[in-house]
Amino acid sequence: MLFRSGRSVVEIGGKGFDAAAALETAAVMRQGIDVIVQAAFLEGSWGGRADVLLRVEKSSALGTWSYEVADTKLAQETRGGTILQLCLYSDLVGQIQGSVPEKAYVITPETDFTPQEYRIADYSAYYRRVKRQLEQSVDAQQYAATQDRKSTRLNSSHIPLSRMPS
Repeated sequence: MLFRSGRSVVEIGGKGFDAAAALETAAVMRQGIDVIVQAAFLEGSWGGRADVLLRVEKSSALGTWSYEVADTKLAQETRGGTILQLCLYSDLVGQIQGSVPEKAYVITPETDFTPQEYRIADYSAYYRRVKRQLEQSVDAQQYAATQDRKSTRLNSSHIPLSRMPS
């Protein structure tokens, strides 16, 4: 349907999200393409693929345009995880275009594919809190794993006196 709409559409190839796909997404955004499908992002330890980026005529570091995120879901109702996902993708879009998008959208078959609009600012404080807590949890787990490895190395380097050659 998007391809027949008369709008310029680019689909980012590949699976998953890697540096090449993220660089391609940023390059296509700078071109001002109307619709970007499967936009890939990778920034630090955060990344993902947004189903669709929609060009809006709001100035950004890209030019006289910027992008908003749309995600497609089969669920009948939008869940909290979906909103957090939209916030993450909007945050990553904002890093490329110099400003976080004002809105994001969920598109479901239940609404006859009419986008449900969400204001990112309404959820941004909660998103930042959840993101920070997740980062702290991962950091704590990585620290604990590092300590376990150090402890294992120390213990394995100690040979009991009873096993020492005489």
